[in-house]
Amino acid sequence: MEKVRDRFSLYWGDLHTHFQDLAQGDFLLQAARENIDFTAVLCYPFFQEEKNGFLIETTRQRPEFLTWWARVNELSAKHHQPGRFVTFPGYEWHGNRTRYGDHNVIYQQEGFPLDDTWSLPTLYRKMKKRLALVIPHHTAYYVGFRGKDWRYFDPQPSPLMEIFSSHGSSEGIETPRSLETNINMGPLTSGGSFQDGLAFGHQIGVIGSNDGPGLPGRWGLGRAAVWAEELTRESLWEAFQSRRTYAVTGDRITLELWAEGKPMGSIFQAGRTVELEVNLECSSFLDRVELIHNNLRTESFIPQPSSQISSWQKHYKVRVEMGWGPANSRGFSYPSGTYWKWKGSLVVKNGRLRQTEKCITLPGQKLAFEQQGGRWYFRTRIRTDTGLAGIRQGSGDQGEFSF
Repeated sequence: MEKVRDRFSLYWGDLHTHFQDLAQGDFLLQAARENIDFTAVLCYPFFQEEKNGFLIETTRQRPEFLTWWARVNELSAKHHQPGRFVTFPGYEWHGNRTRYGDHNVIYQQEGFPLDDTWSLPTLYRKMKKRLALVIPHHTAYYVGFRGKDWRYFDPQPSPLMEIFSSHGSSEGIETPRSLETNINMGPLTSGGSFQDGLAFGHQIGVIGSNDGPGLPGRWGLGRAAVWAEELTRESLWEAFQSRRTYAVTGDRITLELWAEGKPMGSIFQAGRTVELEVNLECSSFLDRVELIHNNLRTESFIPQPSSQISSWQKHYKVRVEMGWGPANSRGFSYPSGTYWKWKGSLVVKNGRLRQTEKCITLPGQKLAFEQQGGRWYFRTRIRTDTGLAGIRQGSGDQGEFSF
């Protein structure tokens, strides 16, 4: 059977990182080029205000937002380089997201408006006339209070949803990862999850993305995987619309899926039985593969360790981490903004090093590897955003990469 990779290439990206510090936009996008293949340059058109003792976020348009939007379009056009790094201008919808749930609007190209239309049905009607995606995210919060109301859904502008981010997972209620890492929102409830959307009969693809400020495509907070013919806006857009996408939390897991010879995301008339072919290349031991049909687990494959390590004639992946302490409370303070350089070596006997994978979490981190001699050089920076999900070391910084 023809493999997915025979027709398409696998690209990695992030469609949900807020460019709140637009003065640093060039720096962030230059760093993103070293980390992922594509990103949305996402405007976050909100102010936080205190009213009656409550901290709230604004809705609707403010004059400053139009200035921000112009800068977002400028950055997106400047850093777009087909075949090397693809950008899309976009923004977080600032209409009635409390009622309908949070959505991001992603445009295929620059020149479209920052639209604060109040209702989601009206926003859908407008975006169907433009080259636009409307992507719901952290959908499994309470419906009517930032959760996704699946009664209001249009698959044309919304072929995808964001199933995982720094908030956690919106896959379902009884799923391995929960929606519990944002202390200002919650809790996870039924009604708006991915599985709830499928129960409505909707056809939805999934992606992961970061959600929040910082480096686009940070490792550990969600990434989008896309099977596309080439690294261009048009080709990625076709893949989005065809739902040839999936989500990972961090590591670049390769997933190929065919159903009756058709790639992931396809819609077709099936018989009583469906032949599936799955190929997985994992960064660590494979725990299990589950088949969910009509929101029920119908098949589960759990490989035994012996089937994963049966011979030395195999491919192995090794994670290398660099980090340090102690905490500032112990009497030592790292200068803010300081970069630290590390170096080491890896010797492979009776084998060869195939590739390296970066697990970058901060802009400015860099990895260089010399095949000759097996030496690596890694640059890290002091972390201050210790409250984000997936950040395991609070006092200093950590850098990771895999062979």
